[in-house]
Amino acid sequence: MVDVFRNAEAAVGIAQEAVAIKAKVLWLQKGVISEDAKNIALAAGMKFVMDRCPKQEIPLLGLEK
Repeated sequence: MVDVFRNAEAAVGIAQEAVAIKAKVLWLQKGVISEDAKNIALAAGMKFVMDRCPKQEIPLLGLEK
């Protein structure tokens, strides 16, 4: 998982890098919103989450270890 804590302007470049390394998930933190990054990730078959915090979301989904 590539977890993006940068501003939205950086998200597109990070999405391209995530595709290059064959990441399975691109996760944009709260407040990071980029439709372009979303489109890049989804076109590459990645799972994508935007404007959410994994620390808050993962326990809600029952995925913590």
